[in-house]
Amino acid sequence: MHVSPRSQLLFSPVAAAVTAGIYIHTALRTVDMYLLQGLSSTSELGNVSLVAAGAAAGAAYWGSVYPADIIKSRLQVDSFTHPRYAGIMDCARQVGLLLHTRRA
Repeated sequence: MHVSPRSQLLFSPVAAAVTAGIYIHTALRTVDMYLLQGLSSTSELGNVSLVAAGAAAGAAYWGSVYPADIIKSRLQVDSFTHPRYAGIMDCARQVGLLLHTRRA
């Protein structure tokens, strides 16, 4: 198995920072939406509201990290002697994550 250190180095810290930010921002915005309905604190939110906030944050998280994870995983298992992908952008194009892009 070929492990692409470049894709791993690009993916790990950036993905962790971006997705944590997306998750926290979405959860806080969803809770704020409920608080605008006249509640004074998050302790007044019911279980359904808290689950909805977590579900929205989880969907935003996976929606942002999944495409990058697909690219990283495909580059890691790509053949070293006969590579299918020329790099990160080529892999994204072939997988279909980049639409309407010109090939360099």
